[in-house]
Amino acid sequence: MQRNYLPTLIFAAYLPAASASQVNEPLLELTLDELRGLEINIASRSTNTVFAAPSSVSVFTREDLKRMGVRSLEELLNYVPGVQVSRSQSTGVADTPSFRGRRTDQNSAPSVLLLLDGRRLNSPVEGGGFFNKVNNLDWVKQIEIIRGPGSTLYGANAFNGVINVITQTQERQVNLRVGELDTRELSLQLSDELNVFGQTLSASVFAHKVSDAGENYAPFFNFIGTLKPTDDPQWRETLGINVALNNFYIDGYYSRSQRENFVEGSNQGNGVNRNLVTDHNWRIGYRGLSYDTWQLDLYADFMNSTKELFLQLLPIELAPIVWWTDGSNDEPIGGNYLRWAYYQLGGDGEINVDDDHLLSFGFEVRHEHVDRNPFHGNWDGELMESSQGTIIVPGDGITRGFWFRGELADFLPDSHRNIWNLWLQDEWQYNESAKITLGARYDNYEDFGAHFSLRGALVYAIAPETQFKVIYGDAFRAPTFSETRALIASNFVGNPQVQPEEIQTLDLVLQHKMESSQVEITWSKSKITQQIQLVPLDEEFQQGVTPFTPQNVSNHDLQSLEVEYAYNPIEHLIIRGNFTHFFDYSEVGLSENLASIALNYSLQRWNINLNGFYHSEVRSRIADGINFMEDIHLDDFWRFNFKLNYSVNDKLDTYVLAENVFDESYRTYDAANDLLQFGLPARGRILSVGLDWSF
Repeated sequence: MQRNYLPTLIFAAYLPAASASQVNEPLLELTLDELRGLEINIASRSTNTVFAAPSSVSVFTREDLKRMGVRSLEELLNYVPGVQVSRSQSTGVADTPSFRGRRTDQNSAPSVLLLLDGRRLNSPVEGGGFFNKVNNLDWVKQIEIIRGPGSTLYGANAFNGVINVITQTQERQVNLRVGELDTRELSLQLSDELNVFGQTLSASVFAHKVSDAGENYAPFFNFIGTLKPTDDPQWRETLGINVALNNFYIDGYYSRSQRENFVEGSNQGNGVNRNLVTDHNWRIGYRGLSYDTWQLDLYADFMNSTKELFLQLLPIELAPIVWWTDGSNDEPIGGNYLRWAYYQLGGDGEINVDDDHLLSFGFEVRHEHVDRNPFHGNWDGELMESSQGTIIVPGDGITRGFWFRGELADFLPDSHRNIWNLWLQDEWQYNESAKITLGARYDNYEDFGAHFSLRGALVYAIAPETQFKVIYGDAFRAPTFSETRALIASNFVGNPQVQPEEIQTLDLVLQHKMESSQVEITWSKSKITQQIQLVPLDEEFQQGVTPFTPQNVSNHDLQSLEVEYAYNPIEHLIIRGNFTHFFDYSEVGLSENLASIALNYSLQRWNINLNGFYHSEVRSRIADGINFMEDIHLDDFWRFNFKLNYSVNDKLDTYVLAENVFDESYRTYDAANDLLQFGLPARGRILSVGLDWSF
């Protein structure tokens, strides 16, 4: 792709120089003491510092995100110990994280629970929450991450990772960015407080829109005998609303995004392929219902999500031969329409038993529902239905419903289930050196029954600057609607008897603080039982086509060593990084070693940040003597970003951002073949300029 460097060079040339009278404190610099004392809520659903949290946690503040220039949650996760993100395309283009050496072929990451201000974003159909790229970090206050199980506090899908994206509501800010690939990004955040009859009414709104024209890629996919170049344009729009009147509040979130072209569902179709996802997520709540030593927060949640996937089913050269019964030359378009929703009532509370005991508790009642999930396409629906699928001719627009062998073939029937849970946790400060956390949870699912989750943690200060943690937790992943109720039309048959996957994890953590540095070493050991895998049925769906069904068929061990460090060698310079080695992991599709580093230097009004992450080589295929005569490996790589920030004054910042600054060419694992065994290509270097204005 031809790239225009002129806007970046002009922008850099006209940045004003700082004078002595303009010097102020470094805008983006956090000291090591501040890093150690960061407060989080995710580890126990009560306030703890990162250093004292009873879980293996990572946290990124608003300042971290600003100085690093990372534009999406998915990219940021590569800087978390034990986490790697790969591009995927099996049910639509996505960027899918794998935590602690466990990979699944489902590209929404069902083993990781994704929360927005504590509200679930995971789909009960696909399991995960990464079907709608989270690339609107301008309104984020903090991102908190549990590395390991979290079902005792959060229930299903908190299997080996939990992420909570916490938004910043009290801001007045405009963010603008333009750059290569015709990148255009604009966000606006407004907030205000009013006195209404003696009561404080606060309100904030966040609006965001980002789009780009996509990278150009040489042919990399064999689409039924055709090799063609492609690109990957995308856009997203987001609206967030927060209104609070004393203790009452309403949080609303709307997002609509689309990714186009590229390869989706192992189909390539420039100008046809697109994945449109729309989310609505709302919470109404009351904070601080209290009496004496206890308090209770109540909430009601609603989420609705739709996904409209459009694919080119065949190369147009083959369409008149094997698709259209009248020999038409129209492009054959297919895909499906998916809508799901949940409704939830819940509460979280605390009881201060005494100075050493804090009891936390909570409950939820949730109803999950998915509409009938039909296939859709550009065929004549009336003719297809009247002929019971024997006549397939082009129609006007997109029709929902596909007939096969005289029957209406849907992916999923209309389905629902009810869920309720209770949890209890005790945080006990045993003495000045030791704190013990114990917790239990009961989840009841209408379709598969009950599940108990347990956790325990000991945080022990060996010395004032040295601390040891022993952390145990178990968790589960509930079977999805797809796994239990999918119909034969998808060549995938649901199994209503499949049971939840389970995991038991032990972490041993050593933390040590020094005057100018700190280090944390975590050894983690997990055992997954009742692992769900697709197995072939003893029947053919049609001649030569054998359907698959999910079954609990295997166990799997995970083991890793994670090292995190922060170093302040000179004033204004902080170096942070981590390294992970996996001893036991999913050896097909994941790297054995991971690393990341971030160098941040602040001087007067300037801030310079260079950050990058490393993935070692990935085994993509194992030689079987039939399909692959030798193992296939994807090359290791480092990917770096560079950001130069200049603070014009206390209200206005300008910056130059270079994503993938060294233009590293790399590929990530995909489970499909037809040349995808050699990986999906990633984007190259992208230069952009921007400004952040607070008012």
